[in-house]
Amino acid sequence: MVTSAGDHVVPPLIRAFRDRHPELDIDLHIGNRAQVFAGLLEHRADVAITGRVPEDERLRGEAFGVNEIVLVTAPDDPLARRRWVAVEELDGRPWLLREPGSGSRAMAEEWLRTRGLVPSILTLGSNTALREAARAGLGIGLVSRTSAALELKAGLLGSIRPRGGLPERQWFVVRCTVGPARPAADSFVAFLGSPAARQVLRRVLEMR
Repeated sequence: MVTSAGDHVVPPLIRAFRDRHPELDIDLHIGNRAQVFAGLLEHRADVAITGRVPEDERLRGEAFGVNEIVLVTAPDDPLARRRWVAVEELDGRPWLLREPGSGSRAMAEEWLRTRGLVPSILTLGSNTALREAARAGLGIGLVSRTSAALELKAGLLGSIRPRGGLPERQWFVVRCTVGPARPAADSFVAFLGSPAARQVLRRVLEMR
């Protein structure tokens, strides 16, 4: 799964699934978007968890949960105290982006492009590094709320609410349409659509 999902969302889901299927051996690999889908297409992985399904006819995705996106900043940022911020007020602010190949970076670049913003960029190699850079006042960045909820709740990060909203995303489970059927993967996909999985996702945000 992609880093945003692997850091916080998927481990509790795998634990709940494993409790129901103790006979299965489960391998978990966390990487950026390019690495994850290469593994899926090369049949080194049965399923992938991501916030965005690639435009590739060999891959099919099913949504199983909301992936809320937040724009994080330093806790003392004056813009974080306001209910709404005009997009023009973000012009000139440094932006924190993940490395090339990351779905988070592609999402941020698309959002910036559609709003005509061309900021200076600081590239970071992990969500943790991005959050720490935002906390230190080095810039602002888009992240999944699941990865920043603890810092937001503790006041270690602030969030900016741009007028017009932020990208809307969901969590998807993705499979390759080419290759043999895997009953264990079928069971995992079915579990992700179950009330039990939705309860796990609710607990993830509540605990954070």
